[in-house]
Amino acid sequence: MFSDKIALPPKRRPADPCRACLNRLCLIACPVKAFSDESYDVQVCFSYLSSGAGGGCLDYGCGARRVCPIGTEYDH
Repeated sequence: MFSDKIALPPKRRPADPCRACLNRLCLIACPVKAFSDESYDVQVCFSYLSSGAGGGCLDYGCGARRVCPIGTEYDH
């Protein structure tokens, strides 16, 4: 154990790009409406993916994620 303490800068929360998004296409792109303004319903998404109906999201990636402009430069 160390006896000296190091002063750390205060934690900074990165800006939430979703709050500034005007289109919010992700909220309507999800076929089971698993997203809301405040949360993501993991169980609804998982049930959809497990049902066999979620083939598009399984094959091509999350539908909501595909319409989000953040990170498109990494989409291959």
